[in-house]
Amino acid sequence: MPVQSRIGCSTNCYHGFELETALKGIAEAGFEYVEITAVKDYTEHVRPECMTPEDIRAFIKLLKNYELTPLSISGHSDLTSKEGIELFQRRIDFAREIGVDIVNTGPGEVESRDGKERFFNNIHGIAEYAAGREVTIALETHGELLGTGRASAEVIKKIGSPWVRINYDTGNVIFYGGVNPEKDIKEALPFIAHIHLKDKIGGIKVWDFPPLGTGEVNFPVIFETLLKEGYSGPISVEIEVTGKGIIPAWLVSDEMGEIVSEKKELEGPGIVDKALNMSMQYIKKLMDIPVK
Repeated sequence: MPVQSRIGCSTNCYHGFELETALKGIAEAGFEYVEITAVKDYTEHVRPECMTPEDIRAFIKLLKNYELTPLSISGHSDLTSKEGIELFQRRIDFAREIGVDIVNTGPGEVESRDGKERFFNNIHGIAEYAAGREVTIALETHGELLGTGRASAEVIKKIGSPWVRINYDTGNVIFYGGVNPEKDIKEALPFIAHIHLKDKIGGIKVWDFPPLGTGEVNFPVIFETLLKEGYSGPISVEIEVTGKGIIPAWLVSDEMGEIVSEKKELEGPGIVDKALNMSMQYIKKLMDIPVK
């Protein structure tokens, strides 16, 4: 096995579908761990700010029904605003309530100089809140401020808290930063607490995140680096084939199983199911585990 990590799957793969649809697809693909998405106004598979103790018990029971263990929370919030901070704190609380110790997020609206200042002013208080609950905040490589591993490492060093680390997304660093993740991840490794495995076709701002092993990311090299450096943190597969509402041509097959060139409207979760099954088969081969 290349790395001693728990490898799960993000429910964000099922953006636009219900939580149980996501859990069913993830479990049937063979995953044992799951990253739960709680991103307001985007993928709200859970809404911690509205959940009662009874709701949380029902959620935990649902996970058990599909034999899935929570790995992390995707709780992206705007950390430059009071409302965003309150929402994020509730996600930290929710993480503790379900036995999770990592919550992933972006910084929020930091495109402007004022936004960046608000983020850096706020993050210390948020880090203290997380520390009190023994939950690590993992800032995702996303956007301008955190677009690459190198840039993210500089942000983490500036913050200076052991409770704020990096969620390294192998596809995002190409989409936002135009860098080679096989090289860039080395810049971030000392600060990485969580990894999103995401493949990528095309360069900056090209929305094409195919099943693992079908794109341009050299995952064998990345896994070799993780093994060499002794990374043992959680890893979550994230495939985004539904975010733009169409099925990419590379994933659409005709009755003969051949790839067709046209794009078709998304009608159901089957396209994601297929992508996850392809990704799991690739992971098993990558990790030299016999495919059942």
